[in-house]
Amino acid sequence: MSSERASPIESLASSRGAQISQVGGVRTAYSYGNLACEISAVLKEAGLFDLWVRPVLSVIGEESASFLQGQLSQDVQSMSEDTWRLSFRLFPNGKIESFLRVIRGLGDDGSMFLLDTDPGFGGALRDSLCRYLIRVRVRLEEPKSIGFLRVAGPEASRVLQSVGIAVPSRTDEVLSQQVAGIGASLKVLEALYPGAGLTSLQEGIRAYDILVGEDEAGRVWKALSEKGATPCGWIALEAFRIAAAFPSLGTELDEKTIVQETGLEKIAVAFQKGCYLGQELVARIDSRGHVNRYLRRLRAKEQSSSPSRDVLSSTPPPGSRILFEGRQVGTVTSSVAAPFIGTVALAYVRREVSEGNSVIVDWKDGQIEALVESRPELT
Repeated sequence: MSSERASPIESLASSRGAQISQVGGVRTAYSYGNLACEISAVLKEAGLFDLWVRPVLSVIGEESASFLQGQLSQDVQSMSEDTWRLSFRLFPNGKIESFLRVIRGLGDDGSMFLLDTDPGFGGALRDSLCRYLIRVRVRLEEPKSIGFLRVAGPEASRVLQSVGIAVPSRTDEVLSQQVAGIGASLKVLEALYPGAGLTSLQEGIRAYDILVGEDEAGRVWKALSEKGATPCGWIALEAFRIAAAFPSLGTELDEKTIVQETGLEKIAVAFQKGCYLGQELVARIDSRGHVNRYLRRLRAKEQSSSPSRDVLSSTPPPGSRILFEGRQVGTVTSSVAAPFIGTVALAYVRREVSEGNSVIVDWKDGQIEALVESRPELT
């Protein structure tokens, strides 16, 4: 039996002309038919995304903090209530099993955590954590009745405030609120993309995630769209993810990936905390080693910033070879060719290839020259 389910935004998105497709087992808006308009909205005003595709997992109980402390790379126990952090969950050998966001303080006593991860990987995270629920006062639940919306762009905070939604004052803050004008109880937190890493396109792009109940999500989405947030599909969200050089499970992150290869150890690993699953490899590399490849952003040298057909004509697919001085030094993991963003790819590239070097991206049906760019600094 299929486990596919619908986002609570599906009917509203369809009424606005969205192409509906399945992402991670959830039917959601894949595209609204004009990628240029969607990307332009995020760059110049505000875009509205349906993130109900991100699975959520509740961790509840008086020992939930200590349980997660031994399971995740992040220092969960030091988190204050109503804050969030990113974290890895590792295999015993230290390679990446999951990448997730941790939100603390959803219970009255702070004993509840909410974890959300990339589409299609919620079940694996749940099953993995369940294997370690031995003699601990913790239970795991999969709340299907809550999920996320995202507003992104230089006008994002204005649009939110115009419907009575306050925005957090700190990057790690989770702001709970009752919005009387909409009739919704929700939580707002700042998102890492779109926003991080897009300064080469335009300054001032912010993104906020709204955690809201299923029965209220439609009212929130409708209110935001009426105040000027342009509905955007999954394709546009992926374009911004790649432009921001932000890795995703199943593409950049898998059972072969080492934490330090991703460049996210500064924000997703607490090196001073006690023991946790898979810690040995991460700590050993940090103290006296190095990795042989790093996640890099590649940008095609010849491309237009306008929404022309030429921009979309040659996109290196995942698996394309990265060539430097006549030899292969890496492989493309994700790529996009989109209006205003251009042709951009993410790839793991050997460490001897420096930022600013030119490389050849080669695949069966094409070849482009690209520049190895610096990744945005996420703090």
